Amino acid sequence: MGTQTTAEVYEDRVLLRVATTNQGDEPAWNVRIEALFPKGPQTSKLFRRLGVGATAEHTFEWNTPGARYRRVAIPLLTHYTDSNYYAFSGVSGIELALGEPPALALEASTEMVDLDPAGRFPIRLSSADGEPHAVRVRLVTPAEISVRPASADVEVPVTGDGIASFELENHTGLPDSVYGVWAVVTEDTPEGIVESGVGGTVRLLEPSYPTFRFAVGTLFGSAGLLFLAWQLGAFRRFRRP
Repeated sequence: MGTQTTAEVYEDRVLLRVATTNQGDEPAWNVRIEALFPKGPQTSKLFRRLGVGATAEHTFEWNTPGARYRRVAIPLLTHYTDSNYYAFSGVSGIELALGEPPALALEASTEMVDLDPAGRFPIRLSSADGEPHAVRVRLVTPAEISVRPASADVEVPVTGDGIASFELENHTGLPDSVYGVWAVVTEDTPEGIVESGVGGTVRLLEPSYPTFRFAVGTLFGSAGLLFLAWQLGAFRRFRRP
């Protein structure tokens, strides 16, 4: 599924137009678009079937809370199933300046992380204006992947990095697949709340099943002990007068 987002920003509201196109080779079912606005999520209607190459479109409207936000980052999720009702989801996002765009104050970076089936996802934050910053970071993941904690408070020093670290675990994602995640970095400044978004990727590995060899070894070990016990018992029976 490919998602494109455009926005119209007014003094008191935002219109967010989201178009999700089925780029696969089979129909998608039960398609639903979700926008995670600061005041709560909004959800599109349910598109029962989306054929190959077809597009589902929805316009969200968000009433902005006055001049409280200078920039807002809005994560977007697309939920759908295949013909067997196996659930999938995708994550993207958009940043919008409300009024005069704030100057760049923070820089964020991520790296691809492997999940087997779990892993730690770090987000590195550094100061871009020579000032310390106190921020809150939340990581939005596909429904197939869980994330802990829900958010993290980070102190970003003047030099060096502040790190927001999250524990991810694959529950229903397909092995050998790459999934996108999207983080929202929020700073409450004297001029208003400033949010920025940063994308990242996680790769789902085939389960290594480290306990399989242990189970096989245990099985053979138990068989050996039973055989030894049988031999000892037979030897004792042979020595009886």
